[in-house]
Amino acid sequence: VDLRDGRVVEVRVRPLTLQGDGGGNGRSWIFRDVTERTRFEAQLQFSDRMASVGRLAAGVAHEINNPMTHVICSVELARAKLAQSGGSTADALLEADRMLSAAHGSALRVARIVADLQRISRNDGDRLAPMRVEDALEAAIAIAMSRIRGQCRLVRRYAAVTDIVANEGRLTQVFLNLLVNAAQALEQRDGEGEITVAIAPDGHGGVAVEIRDNGPGMDAEVLVHAFEAFYTTKPVGSGTGLGLSICYALVKALGGRIQLESAPGAGTTVRVELPAGDALAAAVVDASTAPPVAPDHGGTAVRPSAEARLRLLVIDDEPTILAIVEQSFQPHGDVTVERDPERALASLLAADPCPFDVILCDLLMPRMSGADLVERVRRERPALAERFVLMTGGVPSGAIQEFLDRCPNPVIRKPFTIPELIRVCRANVTG
Repeated sequence: VDLRDGRVVEVRVRPLTLQGDGGGNGRSWIFRDVTERTRFEAQLQFSDRMASVGRLAAGVAHEINNPMTHVICSVELARAKLAQSGGSTADALLEADRMLSAAHGSALRVARIVADLQRISRNDGDRLAPMRVEDALEAAIAIAMSRIRGQCRLVRRYAAVTDIVANEGRLTQVFLNLLVNAAQALEQRDGEGEITVAIAPDGHGGVAVEIRDNGPGMDAEVLVHAFEAFYTTKPVGSGTGLGLSICYALVKALGGRIQLESAPGAGTTVRVELPAGDALAAAVVDASTAPPVAPDHGGTAVRPSAEARLRLLVIDDEPTILAIVEQSFQPHGDVTVERDPERALASLLAADPCPFDVILCDLLMPRMSGADLVERVRRERPALAERFVLMTGGVPSGAIQEFLDRCPNPVIRKPFTIPELIRVCRANVTG
């Protein structure tokens, strides 16, 4: 509802039927302003999500530090092998290559863990998008694995299912809460515990996800209150009692339902059913939010095909990123680097025709963000804005997230691999 003073409030309407003394019926409506309640519920859900990550922070640090130790030591050993190669240069190079290859695998593992953390910590409101339910479940497993590993076994049973339309961060939060609950229920099983995660069609055209544990289970009284806010059977300081109630609210908001099956000594099964999403309709909605592109008033050169040698401008305030992108991209094109976004903007607006096929720009920079730079270019040289590929290494929020929601340009997330960088840049030439 739009008010006269410019405020927008959320109102819930409840119709009532009135019966008069003379037998006639009337209608009445109750309007309730639920704006603050909705805002509070959203903040509560996000706070619970952050609390989930916080409770697992030590384990996540362990998960990251293990592969990072491997990366550091492997690189040091590889350098030592090369320094001490003497006359066995070929053997030393092979051994160094093996160690660097292993280090590369560990670095990718760290990147996946960080990406999973970013997925659940992203505060992207109610934004829905087509997704695979397996992606959210695997992200939750990766974050919870530090809690699961060592005390129980994890079994996956995945069947082929349709895509859904959901908020990936919130769905990951649901699965993370359920996995942590299952792990906590198995703390006394002395290594005999088992968690089974299953994905299957729900029989109604949607998707069903089940998380089962062989823990002590719950009696009927606990089961009745399980989804109530602040209800918990855990010791003081071990839980807020919000986890399952928030899971219930999040699943319901997605048009799904969540059910519990449990009995003393028989473990617990949580079943989440989600309706199939119309991916095409969601894509159309996303596309409709993109800003219109006006004709370019400055002359621009014809862009090359994806296979031609590209001309790349890289804008980033981090020297190590500039150096690695320049080194990685040189076999595929001519690279110009710029640390100062204001100087890059002046150069782009003055050049006619534009000397670059692709402009790789970081989102978070001092003095001028990548979002501000792109918006300025879009206003003054609209067609040139299409050449931007955006980079980010953090979790976008606030104005940056709003910019990304309406921006049609591709985004590549740090850390990225060299093949991914080349693919995204080439795709933006022909896209």
